[in-house]
Amino acid sequence: MYTGNFIFLCLNKRFTIIEEFGIISGTKFHIFTERRCPMANYYDNEEFFDGYMNIRSQKMNYNNCIEEPLMLRLIGDSGGKDILDIGCGTGELSSRLAQTADSVLGIDISQRMLNVAKEKNTSANIRYEKLSMENIGSLGKKFDMAVSSLAFHYVENFEKLILDISKLLKKRGSLVFSQEHPMVTANKQLKDWIFDPETKNRYWPVSNYNEEGERSEKWFIDNIKKYHRTLSSIINTIIKNNPQISSPQANM
Repeated sequence: MYTGNFIFLCLNKRFTIIEEFGIISGTKFHIFTERRCPMANYYDNEEFFDGYMNIRSQKMNYNNCIEEPLMLRLIGDSGGKDILDIGCGTGELSSRLAQTADSVLGIDISQRMLNVAKEKNTSANIRYEKLSMENIGSLGKKFDMAVSSLAFHYVENFEKLILDISKLLKKRGSLVFSQEHPMVTANKQLKDWIFDPETKNRYWPVSNYNEEGERSEKWFIDNIKKYHRTLSSIINTIIKNNPQISSPQANM
């Protein structure tokens, strides 16, 4: 099940809210202190990879029509910048940014995705590296900008991720990311639209919104793990760890 509902956040290291689109209130953030498992790598599963690539090969898909254009709008001018692409996948965004950026480092946990990136989306100023976003603190370089397209909902320790990114950004650096909307990740049981045969309307069920934590769903394969956080938790975590929110946007 793939809904195409995303949130987009554009951040810099001074963090002020300039625009708000569809902000949803929720519970305040609490820190998880339990032991955490390494992030799963579903994209190297052959069945999952083939299903995902089939979607991306279609001209009219959510990434091409909605997510990528809004990401590029928020990113703005990448000219002369050193950019970190977190969860770069097959490198489409890295390749677009490399047209004007000084350098782009694309990291991903999936070797299959990186193989496609190196084959189809490469240039002299792009470097791809196999690295989990949980371990980006090991990178020994500062960046003008970090970007991430639909990846952060896979990471359990969101606070650590934001802190690591903040440390990797230069003084006036920025972070632009998209992720699945909390209205989508919230549900524990109901995972699809509800159809009313009488009115012919479709409704998206919302339940368990304030219950943060692990979610499991079927997308090409069983037991895909994602992590639900309320929108207020996402924003409060960012504020706590220093960046400045400049353009949160919601696409439903």
